[in-house]
Amino acid sequence: MSMNDISYFPDEDAHKKLKQVFDEFVKNDGRVRFEYWYQSKSGKKFLWDIKMRAAYLNSNPYSIIIARDITEKKKLEEQLKQSE
Repeated sequence: MSMNDISYFPDEDAHKKLKQVFDEFVKNDGRVRFEYWYQSKSGKKFLWDIKMRAAYLNSNPYSIIIARDITEKKKLEEQLKQSE
């Protein structure tokens, strides 16, 4: 799957959530972690665990972003919780 296959899946509070993420990013010295839903062009939804960090190299600012698909992990956690 390429990034061209993924599109943003907004909900009612999308802009509010993104503002909170960026406020937290600034407050935490350029570090933030959050979960967000995305949807493929085929309609399949994915839950992503996203980590963002500010970094500097030779006095130039950069952003390091790591995103993992945690959809199946969350489903399995929920199944385990319900079986207990």
